[in-house]
Amino acid sequence: MNFNKYYQEEVSIESLEAYQAFVTMAGAGYTSPFYGSALPVYSSCLSCSGKHGKIDWITLVSDQKRIGSFIVNKHLKDKKYFYGLHRRWHGKFQKIFTFYYQEFPENISKLTDVELEKKIENLTSFYLRITMAGFLDGFMFYADKRFYNLLQEFCEKKKINDCAKIFSILSAPIEPSFLTEEEEEMRIIIRKIKQAGHQFDKNLKKSILNDEKMRKLVNNHLLKYSWIKS
Repeated sequence: MNFNKYYQEEVSIESLEAYQAFVTMAGAGYTSPFYGSALPVYSSCLSCSGKHGKIDWITLVSDQKRIGSFIVNKHLKDKKYFYGLHRRWHGKFQKIFTFYYQEFPENISKLTDVELEKKIENLTSFYLRITMAGFLDGFMFYADKRFYNLLQEFCEKKKINDCAKIFSILSAPIEPSFLTEEEEEMRIIIRKIKQAGHQFDKNLKKSILNDEKMRKLVNNHLLKYSWIKS
């Protein structure tokens, strides 16, 4: 790869909590055509490992503009196009969870190096066949800037002073994130534990382990969101 382009062009750097192994697989989705569609992809992307599970994710701003403008213009011409792609993606996405929950119970610490290497190869091969949607970042960064500029222009024309506040409200998510969903489900479990008469003290863990219904409730939650840090 020619890294000189990263010095010659404007780059976008995102710092996030992630591990290189996962990001390497995701990078394939950002640079590969999405299920044979005409959607443009990143010409290249780069991730640099930091300490304690943190990385820098680097992409070209020119790629973001190219991908984002294509998506906006394509949607304006054909509003059904992306719904079709979403249906195809969603079917494959469900296979990821099925694969994960099948593999999760295995204790990989008992595997030999050869067995572990083979498992990693199978996981990577499976993920690359699924290929996640890699155009999201390009659209997100481009669309946010485009939307804010259009809104700012409108507010200036109408003499409205709260452009930033309006932008914040209009661009807020309409559905909860998986982090929010996990927290809400945890609150429900905590209420049920209290209703069952368990005390939140140093003996709580032992108390729950001795309660089959509560133990199953907590274990199911841990399994459901066991992937949350990956």
